[in-house]
Amino acid sequence: GISDLAISPNGKQALSSSSDRKVILWDLESGKMIHHMEEHDTWARAVAFTPDGQKALSGADTASIPGELILWDLETGNIIRRFGDTIDGNREGVRSIAITPDGRFALVGVAGQTDDTRPLVLWDLETFEVVRFFEGVSRSVNRVAISADGRTGLSGSADDLVRLWDLETGEELQRLEGHEGIVAAVAFSPDGRTALSGDLDGAFIHWDLDNGSIIERLSGHQSWVWDLSFVGDERAVSASYDTTLRLWDLTSQWRLARWYGDELEHRAPVVGIAISPDGRYALTGSELAGGSLSPEEQNLLILWDYETGQSIRSLAGHESDVTSIAFTHNSKRALTGSLDKTLILWDLETGQPIYHMEGHELGINSVAISSDDTYGLSASSDGTAILWYLPTGAPLRTFVGHQRDVWDVAFGPDDSWAVSSSYDCSLIVWDIASGRQLRRLTGLEGDIGGTISGNCGINGLSLSPDGQRVLSATDDGTLLLWDLASGRSLRRFTGHGDTPWSVAIGPNGDRAFSGGQDKNLILWDMETGTSIHNYEGADSYGPYGVDKYETEVTISPDGETAISGEPDGTILKWQLTEPSMADLVTWIGNNRYLRELTCQERSVYQIQPFCDEKDQTTATTADLLTAVHEVVIALPEATDPLRSTGPAKPLITLSTIMNPAQILHIGQNRGQLSTNEIDVWNYTGTAGEILSLQMVADQPVDTYTNGLAIIEERIAAGQLDAVLIVIDPEGKPIGMNIESFTDDGEFNSDAILDVALSMDGEYQIQARSERDSYGGGYTLVIESKLFTMDPETLASFAGEWYEEESGLTIIYTVGDGRLTYEVSEGYAGYIVPVGEVDFLDPVFPFKAVYTLDETGYPVESIITWPFDGSTSHTYRVEE
Repeated sequence: GISDLAISPNGKQALSSSSDRKVILWDLESGKMIHHMEEHDTWARAVAFTPDGQKALSGADTASIPGELILWDLETGNIIRRFGDTIDGNREGVRSIAITPDGRFALVGVAGQTDDTRPLVLWDLETFEVVRFFEGVSRSVNRVAISADGRTGLSGSADDLVRLWDLETGEELQRLEGHEGIVAAVAFSPDGRTALSGDLDGAFIHWDLDNGSIIERLSGHQSWVWDLSFVGDERAVSASYDTTLRLWDLTSQWRLARWYGDELEHRAPVVGIAISPDGRYALTGSELAGGSLSPEEQNLLILWDYETGQSIRSLAGHESDVTSIAFTHNSKRALTGSLDKTLILWDLETGQPIYHMEGHELGINSVAISSDDTYGLSASSDGTAILWYLPTGAPLRTFVGHQRDVWDVAFGPDDSWAVSSSYDCSLIVWDIASGRQLRRLTGLEGDIGGTISGNCGINGLSLSPDGQRVLSATDDGTLLLWDLASGRSLRRFTGHGDTPWSVAIGPNGDRAFSGGQDKNLILWDMETGTSIHNYEGADSYGPYGVDKYETEVTISPDGETAISGEPDGTILKWQLTEPSMADLVTWIGNNRYLRELTCQERSVYQIQPFCDEKDQTTATTADLLTAVHEVVIALPEATDPLRSTGPAKPLITLSTIMNPAQILHIGQNRGQLSTNEIDVWNYTGTAGEILSLQMVADQPVDTYTNGLAIIEERIAAGQLDAVLIVIDPEGKPIGMNIESFTDDGEFNSDAILDVALSMDGEYQIQARSERDSYGGGYTLVIESKLFTMDPETLASFAGEWYEEESGLTIIYTVGDGRLTYEVSEGYAGYIVPVGEVDFLDPVFPFKAVYTLDETGYPVESIITWPFDGSTSHTYRVEE
């Protein structure tokens, strides 16, 4: 039988090879034989035209002996050269041939029966010598292909693997795993970005060659897929041993497009993503790729046409990763946040910054904009959220209450309140006007309660359109749905294989879309918490220097589509809704060949008009499709009872959980906390004053553990796990401490905190419990002292310091009676002297204790973090 078929470059001729040892050249217009070439001694297995169509190469398959190659002159049908049939060439029989676009080289797949076989060979067609054997393949290579640019090759082999090769170096670029049977067919797409492969089980796979992931797995053949070919970039033809040919639409029903960006492309993982309210644009932000390019040259922000996926312009202004993006509701401006600690308000028509906004001590993780485009919110790893007045770019208020990094933030529907999420395992509902906490949700209450794995940090969040519910992504690998009015968790969504990172509720409130550190994106039913569809994203992050990738997602304003970011810097666009019946009928008419129905079929299935007595009818299948379309579009639209109807409802009015302020006096102050309450103490301080604070619980926690079961036991026993937060007169946090350690490393549940006051005014001290979930009596002890260091002594601590173990450096500079520092990792802040060799960071807060040499000059410092007394870093001054 015929084993291989090739079409000439001009489409007028065909070559066939056969088990009868013949190679035949055919004229496709007349169907006549041009040359009948019988020179192979065994089965003629593979054929290929040279790019000019004047020559051809054929190969013979043999049993455990070298396979012969013959180069033919197609004008005469004569042999130009026999070669390859030695153990230094095609050690066993030839299975497949592909020729490079310049006609210079041939990639040959051969059988692999012996232990030392080399089943993939690159031949030089001018010298007829082996250029290289490709290492790493030990089984028969049944099919090969070469990309349109001639740089890469594909091999499909009997080890069930497809491999992508660099033909110039012989390097294996990708190993594509997914087949469960011997691979018998491979093909490149015209643009070389994707590939097809088929196996002996009748299935074939559409691959993304940029990252080696599976785009789609297709099935339908009843026997092995023998050959594959692309028809453009979006269709393919498959040939099977089941005697059928099939035409396939490769445009996934769910993945609509991949945006590469052409000239404007991201060069690092995408970590920020948003769609404009009018649906016209998308704006995406990426990490800083490093290398020799400046941040301005790295396209950290790209504006896209949402319909076409074409990049419009790059926005330059941030100096580090762009982590979060929000459009104004008129779609003319956007607010972006970055790890460079700044926000930028952009004019999208010009691509120019309107304001650079600064106020956070650490990188920004999330931004949001109020419904009237007047206010902005930002969440930061410094543990705070800030309210901004966008017409001027001025900060208005700092929201202090989270005990760890704040990851996400969102305005309520009427802009009177907001909700934030944090790594401290909590969600906080804030009153915008006063900055007070209205509610704190911790996961320790409600019908669901607790977490699955003990990892309770909360990442992304999304509010329902009516503002009644919030869906949060949690470190335990699940999503939690909350009722904000009651503060109770309603439902847990399980399905992610790793930590979910980003979540978006659709505009109708009935669907949600999430992405995380696994390769899956999930579309959810909000009422049941079950997955509607799993979208398979990239599963190989290694080529991009990423161990795990926090996939960002967002849903379009109409709820029909969504986009997600990829670790290679591309954007994927997804279809979230099923096509309507009318759309399907139209698509079938435009994309599928439909034969005419027989008279018998019309009679059996009662499809009118029937045939007449002469077995004829005037109706066609196209007429039938038109009739079906008219019926379908006339049907009333079905209503979905799960969809939200009517205007958004405001959040049910909540009372604040912060108790009325009390005056804090030097010495001992008594307090009593109830569960879910915060005590507020006011203290009038002076610039340069050093406060030593200690919150001593009547019934302290006496063990250190993160186990949630232990936490619940503590609550039942009335134990209090103390927390202190100090806020300056401008509303910024200058100190925070939870359970600490003594100097000898023992655990102490008292909150112990030293803070340096930088201005005159009224300071607020919040006395709390961890996650605001404990209650009990306590004593708040405060001591005060003043300490000043002369400028010359202070200057001696300036300079560059380094830690030998980690390689980190800290650069200190003097100013305003304090040392400003910058760490090589990107952190920055300041420390103030609280003793002769003791310095304090009033924000994070950590202590630095210096050692002086015999001349009184500082030479070593030990920096200790109060959150973990066992962690310290030793720095030495750079000589």
